[in-house]
Amino acid sequence: MLYYTLSGIGPFKVYYSLNDGEEVPVTASDNQLKLRTGEPGIVTITRACNVMGCCSKPVGLSHVVHGWPTAKINEGNDIIEELREDEGDMGKIRVEFTGVPPFDFTYSHKILNVGIHKPSDINQLTPQDIKSEKQISIVGINDYKYVFESSEEGLYTVSSISDKYCGHRQSYSNSSEDKTSEETLEKSEKNSEKKSEENEN
Repeated sequence: MLYYTLSGIGPFKVYYSLNDGEEVPVTASDNQLKLRTGEPGIVTITRACNVMGCCSKPVGLSHVVHGWPTAKINEGNDIIEELREDEGDMGKIRVEFTGVPPFDFTYSHKILNVGIHKPSDINQLTPQDIKSEKQISIVGINDYKYVFESSEEGLYTVSSISDKYCGHRQSYSNSSEDKTSEETLEKSEKNSEKKSEENEN
């Protein structure tokens, strides 16, 4: 999300380009403009016009918008089964990231009362199907892969992921497309709001 402060009498019409492409108009009803491009790239403000149609062309008002990070467990195979604690069995869990390090992520470990036979079954789970659940957070990962071991069977999914610039809650399927706008979190501790400057989220 990019934040701008506009001077003059609104409403305003602001034009921007993404990666030097075509101009895109957006309207601001007051002096604060929040701009979400929907995709990563270099955003340049090309024109800003007030209610009278008087326009200015800012110079050097460009910012980099970073893509959302993602995390995937065991290449999408989230179930760890057939471990025997009494025999000391350990399952190896691999997490792969996209984005810009360092990464912080939280994963959920669920012990289930029901069997899972295919990925679509996970989306059908009810609270009664979950025997127990815990959340574990790992921070400061400077590589694109992270491996840990567990002696506990169950369902392991990434519930949130953040990188150097952005953070969001990730839905089950480990796919970057499976994010909804209401699940998006602005990571305020990494991206403080600045008037007329980029809040890199």
